[in-house]
Amino acid sequence: MFDNKHIDNDTFDYLRTLENEAKAGRFYMLPKIHKTGNPGRPIVSANSHPTEKISEFVDHHLRPHVKELPSFIQDTTDYLKKMESLNPLPSNTILASMDVSSLYTNIPQDEGIAACEEAWNTRSEKNSPTECLVTLLKLVLENNNFSFNEKHYLQIDGTSMGTKMAPSYANIFMGQLEKRLLASAPYQPLSWFRFIDDIDFKWTDSQEHFNEFLQHCNSFHHSIKFTYESSIWRK
Repeated sequence: MFDNKHIDNDTFDYLRTLENEAKAGRFYMLPKIHKTGNPGRPIVSANSHPTEKISEFVDHHLRPHVKELPSFIQDTTDYLKKMESLNPLPSNTILASMDVSSLYTNIPQDEGIAACEEAWNTRSEKNSPTECLVTLLKLVLENNNFSFNEKHYLQIDGTSMGTKMAPSYANIFMGQLEKRLLASAPYQPLSWFRFIDDIDFKWTDSQEHFNEFLQHCNSFHHSIKFTYESSIWRK
């Protein structure tokens, strides 16, 4: 990219990791203290990993596209504003939420890369060509080596929680998936908003159609599955 003048000298120097400074990722678990049994959340620390700064560069080019997703939620204030825009809700509204099960590790890499490539191709200005960004993205995904208990491993599917581009990458992938999921659904929710892997939607159709919609969501993709809760029941 430097030779082709896609990045300047300062960016080139920043993205490089010197050989004597590079480290493998470190695997550890964060306990989910809000859940029964305190299950662990797997994290791979990318500090000083050769792809750490490359991942940050990729994230810089992904984040603007995340904000353009129809389902995008910035924060609590943004969520409250969007909920206010729906008022008054019909009296038969079902309040529902869904959570993607282990999203990061269940994103097929080919589908995640394709979703990001499609997003980058929509840019009007391409100072960093799409093919270069895709190559950098693949470097992050395909070279996530880490150590645990003095043994070394290489992650071969999904992406790790710990690399900087992971949230934006997951958002872009989910944006593409939910677009197709909703377009093919036999019945539609009144609203659909998402914060990475947490989805909030309002349902005003019948409970029978609500159940069919949930079944559709969980049969749509081979590795992306949902747990859900609602004002009528949970599973």
